[in-house]
Amino acid sequence: MADGMKKCARLLLKDGGLLLIYGPFRAMKNFPRIRNKEFDATLRSAGVADL
Repeated sequence: MADGMKKCARLLLKDGGLLLIYGPFRAMKNFPRIRNKEFDATLRSAGVADL
C-alpha cells in the first residue's frame, strides 16, 4: 500500500478505525490475478476512469 495512503489513514481514522481498499489492483501495469483484469474491464466499460 502506498505510504501516503497509510499516513492519511493514520491521521484521519479514529483509533480502531478501518481502511478498506477495493481493486482492481495492478503492479507496474500488470494484473496479479485474471479477476483483477476482468474487473478493470468491467469498470472501464461502465465509464470509470483509470485513477
